[in-house]
Amino acid sequence: MRSSALLRATSLAFAFLLAGSATAFAGTAAWLLNDAAMVAGPGAAYKSVGHGAAGALVSVERCTKGFCQIDFEGKTGWVMRPDLSFGLEARGPVTGSHFDMKSGNGTVCLYTGADFTGDYLCRDSGFVVTDLARTGLDNLFRSATVAGDASVLLCRDFNFTSYCETLTKDTPRLNRFLYGNVSSLHVY
Repeated sequence: MRSSALLRATSLAFAFLLAGSATAFAGTAAWLLNDAAMVAGPGAAYKSVGHGAAGALVSVERCTKGFCQIDFEGKTGWVMRPDLSFGLEARGPVTGSHFDMKSGNGTVCLYTGADFTGDYLCRDSGFVVTDLARTGLDNLFRSATVAGDASVLLCRDFNFTSYCETLTKDTPRLNRFLYGNVSSLHVY
């Protein structure tokens, strides 16, 4: 079964990462929604290390529950998570287009390669995973097929946060923010 082959490949990749690769982590692109105070640690009690300007593109190194560590103009500091947007542009979480989702009886298949290639995971309407890291399938998918009266919500981070997109048709190459970066999904 291809799902078990995917799990074996994921386990091997995870073991390689635990062994320690020498590659540097480049961070994730995000936008500052507001002028944001940068502090030395993940909390308001830490001392100020600078400010980030609204609309600026920053690199996010990691996040805790309420704060994210960013690099902005050569400075590293922590900003409040609600001050960041991980979308295509600097927009708040409830702005932008809202799409009519198909919701019913159908199947969505996610593929590890572009153009519906590689290992795949197929699930029917009603399937939800809030954190693909717990399944060993985090950040693997690059294309998707949608069959029947289904749609799928794909998000870059766990618990449907950061950049999200709803697919209602076959997509041979996921958006650049989701390509190899899907961490949560809901099949409708």
